[in-house]
Amino acid sequence: MPPVPESAPAGNEQIWDSLAYFLKTVVPVAESAEVGLAMHADDPPISPIGGVARVLCCHEAMRCATELVPSASNGITLCTGTFGAVPEDVCDAIRNFDDRGIIHHVHFRNVARATSI
Repeated sequence: MPPVPESAPAGNEQIWDSLAYFLKTVVPVAESAEVGLAMHADDPPISPIGGVARVLCCHEAMRCATELVPSASNGITLCTGTFGAVPEDVCDAIRNFDDRGIIHHVHFRNVARATSI
């Protein structure tokens, strides 16, 4: 049984298209209001869940999401727990997003990463 009730199936392409549509609509409004949007990576960073793809499961995906609509308003929540749960260097991710000035929120928490699934 899936961890959530089965939803209408949605693949990676559909989710990316929906995210792009949303950001193209909302980011200009955020810019005009001088607001920073802060996307949170999928938590837990696994896909799919309940038949729905989750596309923000790694640092590269978060980078791609912020580049869908390049803007200082299109940023991230840097969740150390979610970023730390993937086998990537959290410090490199912090440097990358900070260099671009798009860390709009930080969520500090710790997780224990499984070495095998």
